[in-house]
Amino acid sequence: MHKYLNAIGFGTFSKRDFDEWLYTKALPDPDITIEAVDLDDNPIVEKRKEVSPGMGISMRGYYGADGNFILDSYFPYREPKLQANQLETNIIPQTDRNGMYGVCDDTRIGVDLVYFVQDMMALLKTDQKNNSEVFFGGTSLMGLADTGTILLPSFKTEEFKQRADKARQKKGELVQAARSGDERAYEDLSMDEMNLYSQITSRLQNESVYEIIDTSFMPVGVETDKYAVVGEITDFHKFLNQVTRQTVWVLTIVTESMKFEVTVNEKDLLGIPAKGRRFKGEIWLQGKVNA
Repeated sequence: MHKYLNAIGFGTFSKRDFDEWLYTKALPDPDITIEAVDLDDNPIVEKRKEVSPGMGISMRGYYGADGNFILDSYFPYREPKLQANQLETNIIPQTDRNGMYGVCDDTRIGVDLVYFVQDMMALLKTDQKNNSEVFFGGTSLMGLADTGTILLPSFKTEEFKQRADKARQKKGELVQAARSGDERAYEDLSMDEMNLYSQITSRLQNESVYEIIDTSFMPVGVETDKYAVVGEITDFHKFLNQVTRQTVWVLTIVTESMKFEVTVNEKDLLGIPAKGRRFKGEIWLQGKVNA
């Protein structure tokens, strides 16, 4: 079973339960069917079955010679609601399955932002399908979390928020300059990192990690679209999986100036969400290239 099925409310289903539902309910009666031609000019079909508004299972495959649908891969999804940036996206086809990665050069986080392209079929139906870089008006993001923890708010004065915003803006400018070959900017970034390390080491003598770290967004593991995040909760609401009757939380979080939603199963979330509190967890980042 897909690791992140729990995130959309399939936590009570065994592999046998899920496969039975997939092949007897979802595939024969999809809510949406989209046909396109992939980058190798082969026909490809995507079927989607919702388990709650805007949330469900996407099934990709093709029609065989007998006209029957042959399932190649599936994944859980929730449609992104919030625009995260206005950047161009580099598109990288996945070699192991029918899918694409989107890559944005986002200086706010200091690394390339990599996400699983949720709306690949829409992209394949445009005149930009063969472009290595595409731009339709930015990217909307969302994350699926298999587990999560609610942290208490960090103490922040208005002065601290202003200084943090200025520091983040300055870092983004330095990162951009360093990537353009500015050696002075690279030296300044290195010095800032050394000073930050020294400050954190000193403060850890008397404070916990999450008293020091307000928010964070870091790649984790060998899979490029997985991230460890700590983000401030600005909104939250619940959805019910109509198949399993399990409840999932949808949390709107802000981390490193990015705002997006995270979906997590209620039973896998430790703590009670509230505005101002923080979410900590590992997410699978999905994105939609906005048309």
